[in-house]
Amino acid sequence: MTTVRSTEPTTPTPGTGFMEEGRFVVASTSHLTRADNNVLTSLAEVPRHAPVLISATGFGFVVGLHGLDPIVDTDAVRTSLREHGLSESFLSLWADLGARGFSLLQLDCDGAPLPGFPTFAW
Repeated sequence: MTTVRSTEPTTPTPGTGFMEEGRFVVASTSHLTRADNNVLTSLAEVPRHAPVLISATGFGFVVGLHGLDPIVDTDAVRTSLREHGLSESFLSLWADLGARGFSLLQLDCDGAPLPGFPTFAW
């Protein structure tokens, strides 16, 4: 029997036994402005209002990035996040990490700052 391994992402079909897989990145919550923190907290409390997964962890947040998912209109999601009040700094971080193929961003108070992205002391 020959086993074939693909490095191409597969689209899981419900009920087929395929697991969804993705990449995540951990970053410091210092990449958030105080206003970003407040918006993410609000969206995490009422998930149906959020255009992506946003979950409070007690130490920060987990935010969906969608990575290389071709069916997600990232421009529309970015516009929605902007309309909710997230800063351009956060939106740039979100878009850049998603474009790098990450599917989740964990913003953690103990996470390291990512080079090339602004940080905020509040």
